[in-house]
Amino acid sequence: MRRLFHVTAVAGALVLALGACGSQKDTGFNKLSTPKATGGGGGGATEIKLVTGNAFSPKTFNAKVGQKVTWDNTDTQQPHNVVSDAGLFNSNPDCVNDQTKCMAEGPQFSFTFDKAGSYPYYCQIHGSKGGNGMAGVVVVA
Repeated sequence: MRRLFHVTAVAGALVLALGACGSQKDTGFNKLSTPKATGGGGGGATEIKLVTGNAFSPKTFNAKVGQKVTWDNTDTQQPHNVVSDAGLFNSNPDCVNDQTKCMAEGPQFSFTFDKAGSYPYYCQIHGSKGGNGMAGVVVVA
């Protein structure tokens, strides 16, 4: 009988612990971020993240003509920038010469794509034209 009580108590504690893990409340101290819409082609906000490990996520982003795409630097380790292979945009032109002028964690850069096509881009510090290193592509249809 005592063993059954012990097993039941442990099972109940596990249920409570797992239930608490399933949802977090923002108490103001844990600084939970508000989820942002990601992906491409739909309405609303669109975002490409610059992530730790010198990468863009997603690497290939689908958008619609007239859609504004935003790059958000979430990398806490290194500065980055976003440069079009074709010279259409450059988030931080002085980044290569002075890394304090790059996108530090948090700042965002946006560009609106007005024509259908494939638009490769890269970070000048960690990649290069042609999809080398830290590079990605926006496909606009």
